[in-house]
Amino acid sequence: MSGREGGHEDGRIELARGGHSGGGGVWLLLLGLAVLHPVPRVPLSAQVAVIRAERLMTSAEDGIVGPRFVVVRGGRITSVTIQRPSGLPPAALEFEAEFVTPGFIDARTTLGLSGLHRGDDDRDETSGPNQAHLRAVDAFDLSDPLVGHSLRSGTTTVQTGPGDANSIGGQAGIFKLHGETVAGTSVRFPSAVVFSLDESAKLTYGAARQFPSTRMANVGLIRQALVDADRYREQRSGDDPPSRDLRKEALAKVLEREIPALVSAERADEIATALRLAGEFGFEVVLVGATQVRVALPLMLEANVPVLLGPPGKAALRWEAGDLLPQTASELRDRGIRFALVTGDDEDAAQASLLAMARSAIRRGLTLEQALEAITISPARILGLDADLGSVEEGKVADLVLFDGNPGVASTRVAAVLVEGTAAYVRGH
Repeated sequence: MSGREGGHEDGRIELARGGHSGGGGVWLLLLGLAVLHPVPRVPLSAQVAVIRAERLMTSAEDGIVGPRFVVVRGGRITSVTIQRPSGLPPAALEFEAEFVTPGFIDARTTLGLSGLHRGDDDRDETSGPNQAHLRAVDAFDLSDPLVGHSLRSGTTTVQTGPGDANSIGGQAGIFKLHGETVAGTSVRFPSAVVFSLDESAKLTYGAARQFPSTRMANVGLIRQALVDADRYREQRSGDDPPSRDLRKEALAKVLEREIPALVSAERADEIATALRLAGEFGFEVVLVGATQVRVALPLMLEANVPVLLGPPGKAALRWEAGDLLPQTASELRDRGIRFALVTGDDEDAAQASLLAMARSAIRRGLTLEQALEAITISPARILGLDADLGSVEEGKVADLVLFDGNPGVASTRVAAVLVEGTAAYVRGH
């Protein structure tokens, strides 16, 4: 049975299997109704699947199109066509959805580190303000309930790392949210070093009457750490290299532009400081938060650095004139500044939803296509993943989200999520 033959007027997602290894059997799922026959335990990536989308968000030049058929083989998209392809094997899996998008990409989160419960919180090591040697890969927890929640909400790839409680928080990494081991889900590590220029580090150590307790001290600590790392880098290439220093090694990668600095900065003066540091030391910077980025637009336009817009967080709420994130997204779009929506590094960030943020941005001026781009192809480009992720095109990795309606509408639900061609989530199963 093909999805076309089964119909879709009731907004259903349909998954049918003709059989495998000589056997028959069909799995038919109607938005959470009973499963008639179970799917054999064979990874979807090892099979062929065809998805009929009434509407498809390509995140490419074509934008939102439909209807379209998407064929997946070996974990990658092999074709996107108007007509149902011929020559598909009888055992091909069949999906049908009202709307299909690329898998969502969260370019800045603490997911998998912060934990659902306070006792599981591994975001921040506050024994000292320079924690550059700490690595997200050593604490990322795939079994965290919030990881599963984010996956079921359509997020398939994240850049996760320490929070912003320290001047230098540690090393972030990029991971898929579906897999058996951290090594198996790792896309890139390290992917960035986390810096904090907002008031978080000042509050962390000032409350304990420790250094740094002011913004000046915070920036001074970062500058000195970069100077020391630069000297270490030069000495390591000399005839008498010093002993390994893991903090300086991590910062040397930033100075050599192997990885960017992921900098939390909310106020306009903090944004200016981030750009000044990047100019002084020659590293690549990606701004996170940037609540007052509209005030700093002239600087941003000149620097051409990307912005990861997250929920405003507690610090931003202290300013009555603070910019609202959705309005800021519209402003950045109009000015041509690269941006993506992220859940961010605030205390409750890991419980936020990229899809909810996209819907909020739609209500404040972004189109459905623009909002979806801000959680798919835009973060893929900022992270340098766009050769494989972020759009529904031939040759791309099959990270896909299937919906029972328009994803910009709050009543629409995620019906299935594919990660690298594997059915990581099917609602009701």
